[in-house]
Amino acid sequence: MLLRRIARPMLSSSFVLEGIDVVRDPMPHAELAAAALTPCLDRIPTTSAFARFRSPSPRQWVAATRVHGAAITGAALMLALGRCPRGSALALAALTAPAAAANLPLRSLAAADPASPRERRRRLVTLVSLVGAAVLAGLDSEGRPGIGWRLEQARDSRTAARAAR
Repeated sequence: MLLRRIARPMLSSSFVLEGIDVVRDPMPHAELAAAALTPCLDRIPTTSAFARFRSPSPRQWVAATRVHGAAITGAALMLALGRCPRGSALALAALTAPAAAANLPLRSLAAADPASPRERRRRLVTLVSLVGAAVLAGLDSEGRPGIGWRLEQARDSRTAARAAR
């Protein structure tokens, strides 16, 4: 119990700092997101209901990046405070996965991010390890049996009750 109270704020501190950095200075993050997501957005058919999302303006990229940073900060603060720790940890994992994908060492992304390949690789490994830690924190049931175990026990008891009749 004490270990969880210490470990969760330690894990969330990195996410809080990253989220605040994105909210305060979204431009470099927005440029990286635009470079990473533009090839995906270009694949949306023009006849689709989502065609209006094909070419966001730079202002929209900045706004979306700020919202993403605020969501990361909020989920990290919830994890640090112990409010819905499993849900907030899984939300952090889901919110951080696109940032890890944006740091893939692809040549098409290298033009948008002038950082060295070594720096990009370091950021990628850091983000992947943070996603893994957040997933582990999200799956921690604090010693209580999970839903799968509970369902299995209910089936077993139901089967035993039918057999006893």
